[in-house]
Amino acid sequence: MEENINYEFVELNWKKYPIPALASKFNLSPIKFMQLIRKRGICKDIQPFELEYINEKINTVPLSEIRQQLGVTKTQLEQLIRCKLSNKSSNSSIITLDDVISKTKWLIEDKLKLTLDDFLPRSITSKEFFEADLYHCIKFATVLKAKDSYYKSFSAIAFLVCEAYPSLYKPFQFRHSKTNDYFKGKTGRKNLINAAIWVIEDKMHLSPESLKAISNSRYFLRSRDLAFYGISSHWFRMHFDSHDEFINSILSNFEITKHTNITTKQLREILLESGRNIDKCELKSCPLKCEAPEIHHIIPRSIRTIKPEKLHAPDNLLVLCSKHHTQAHQFDWQKYSFEGANLRDELMLFLESSIN
Repeated sequence: MEENINYEFVELNWKKYPIPALASKFNLSPIKFMQLIRKRGICKDIQPFELEYINEKINTVPLSEIRQQLGVTKTQLEQLIRCKLSNKSSNSSIITLDDVISKTKWLIEDKLKLTLDDFLPRSITSKEFFEADLYHCIKFATVLKAKDSYYKSFSAIAFLVCEAYPSLYKPFQFRHSKTNDYFKGKTGRKNLINAAIWVIEDKMHLSPESLKAISNSRYFLRSRDLAFYGISSHWFRMHFDSHDEFINSILSNFEITKHTNITTKQLREILLESGRNIDKCELKSCPLKCEAPEIHHIIPRSIRTIKPEKLHAPDNLLVLCSKHHTQAHQFDWQKYSFEGANLRDELMLFLESSIN
């Protein structure tokens, strides 16, 4: 498109006519037009729409990308940020979780143009972040995840992508998690089963009612399928003597009677009728933005001795983001099953302690 610009005409008229009008004459965006004529040395003055562009992008894309789009040097951009923009926008030394999430989404969707599918966790690495000048995102994630009881076992990349797309991915799906402690020990065994249940329900879209009939299929939960989602045979062999024993343990967790089988829509209605907000995580200190909050049963639905009216009562339900829903499965509700104990309060305290 550059060769279609009449630079002689531009040089004679750029002070006479508005830059956006000249850009439209050559079918270019004002930003692209300024980049090209700045490269030719015709006009080096920063335009108002360029300041607006910087102000909008400074917290969502790398500074190197902004420099490239505007055609300015690193020093020029730093001076612009320091002198022309507000302190709120220009303080690039302060970075927040929202900032790194925005930049992660920009990298995946705009820069790399990756599809948000199940192959993404197997392909994206820190290399892409470094090459896009997003090292500060890796550094931020490394510090933050080290303080988090859930994410500390996983890579910074897993943290960033899962925070950006909480309803799509789990951290154990990502590469470079072979030394984590998430699937180790007594808690690890429970995490392993819950991870497999997540694969069955969210990835293979199988209903609990159908499992008994299809579990004998040679293609049901093959080792290679589990490994694809981050549950390699290395992990389940730490807790089970065979693949079949692992499968049987998973199936036993799905043995729920008809009276415990209630839809998410019905649970949402129960909570709405009790005056609860079902659109966000009920953990007050939760800093995460969750597009699809999940409903957690404090006393699990697998406990068949509990009457339905108690099992699905509002006091036994908690609206949580995907991350805290996963952590809630680690809560030992039986430890607090004594007279006078409030399971909901105890679970909230348990989850709060994982944040601090």
